[in-house]
This record gives sequence, C-alpha cells and structure tokens, in this order.
Amino acid sequence: MQANCSLVSVSWLASHYTDPDIIVLDASMVSTHESTAAYIPGSQAFDYAKVFCDRSATLPCTMPSDNTFTEQARLLGINQHSTVIVYDQRGLFFAPRAWWMFKAMGLQKVYVLAGGMPKWQAQNLPTTTQLETASTAGDFTAVFDSGCFVNSADVLTVIQSPIETASSTVIDVRSADRFYGRELETRPGLRSGHIPHSINFPFSEIVTDGELISSQALKQQFAKWMPYRDQQYIFSCGSGVTACITLMAAWELGYTTLAVYDGSWTDWGADANLPIEV
Repeated sequence: MQANCSLVSVSWLASHYTDPDIIVLDASMVSTHESTAAYIPGSQAFDYAKVFCDRSATLPCTMPSDNTFTEQARLLGINQHSTVIVYDQRGLFFAPRAWWMFKAMGLQKVYVLAGGMPKWQAQNLPTTTQLETASTAGDFTAVFDSGCFVNSADVLTVIQSPIETASSTVIDVRSADRFYGRELETRPGLRSGHIPHSINFPFSEIVTDGELISSQALKQQFAKWMPYRDQQYIFSCGSGVTACITLMAAWELGYTTLAVYDGSWTDWGADANLPIEV
C-alpha cells in the first residue's frame, strides 16, 4: 500500500480479515450496539465515546492520554506490527475519526474500509451478530503526536495572525446552514455561526453512497478550497468526528500538515469569550 493510502477495499478485506495480523474494528459511535446489527466476523468494538477518550473531559470524544490509549488498544489485541482496519455502519462517517486517532498515537498500518458495512453487506459477504473480544493482549505502545490535534487556544492564535502571513487555515466541514448560522445548533448552550476566517468545506460534498467521490473530483474540490499544500490545515466540525472525513481525503491527496480541532464547535460555540461570525 502507498504511504499516504488510508483506505482498503471490501474485496481486499474479504481476502484478509482472517489473517492473524489483521485487527478489524467497528468504530460506529453508538452507546450500545443493537442486537440486530451485523458485523464483519471477528470485529471488535472501537468506542471513542466512552472507552478511547478522556473520561474526565467535559467535551465529547476528547482524545485520551497515551497511557489510556495503550491500555485499551492492548485489550483489543493490537500489537506494534498489527494492521488495523476500521469501519462503521454508515459507510463513511465514524471510522475516519478512529483512523486519525490511531495515526496520532503512532500506529502506521491503519486503514478505513471504503464503503463500510453497507458495501460489505451489498456484496453478500459473511456477517455475524456478535462482536468479539481479543483472546490475548497486544503489545502496542501509543506515542502521541500532539501536532495531530489542536485546542481552542491554538485555533485562536491562528485566526489572530495577519492574513497576509498566515500559515494555517481552519476548515469547517459542517453544513453551510450551520456554518452561516441559518440552522440552530442542537446541543444546548451553543451559539450559531462559525470561527472567524474559517472556510466552509462541507464533508457531504466529498462523500457519496458511503465512499469518497472519485480521485479526480476530490482533486477539483480540494484545489478550490485548499489550494496551498504548504499550509497547515485545521479541520473542525461539530465535535471532532466528521472533520476527520475531510482530513482523511486530504491525506489521500498527499497533504501532510493536518490537524483536528478536538472539541470543534461544541467547544468553540459554548465559550462566550471566543469570537464568532455568521
């Protein structure tokens, strides 16, 4: 696989999911997995809402410490040499967040299943109604790259820099209605609008039927909204989940200086001391 590849196909996984070094994770963000849900055989749950998170944080899905990530990853049987494949029940929605978390913690061989569970089922491949647990602990040790995630103070520094010398850009992947404050936020206490000087590039413009649009179409979209490859791009959304979809697409196209605003609008929109635009 290429160095900047973040995706594997259903056909590839169908041939490899039983390999001993392959760890398959369902990264769907649900509080409890429904008894009627279908999974790829051998799948384990990757829960970044309640397990792989900072449980002391007031914001949802906040990145955990190296130690917490190491402990929980080992319980999934993940080793330093493991190849991890993450997927979700919606096709392409939750899994990129898990992929970026593993990248940030130093696991190199981690990929997202293109099309996720819907595409797996569409090809009549084997499924099960039960998630698994690892029989033996792994030896993976997480080493957090702090450049992969930023906070509100980092974002504030970026937007307060003179535009003519700015080396970072904030990309907001929420819908245009939320970005421009035409749609009220569903979380209590959140203001409507967007981070000043941020660019609205909705993730929905690059996803169709649970997969990224074609490579050529992606290049056209990114040339429009993210033309400067030497810049840092900080991706923001509602809570730091769908931001990873657009970040992953940027990774596929060879962008290298990428980060997620952990907390995103749930953090920014709730802090009356931070500036907003509508």
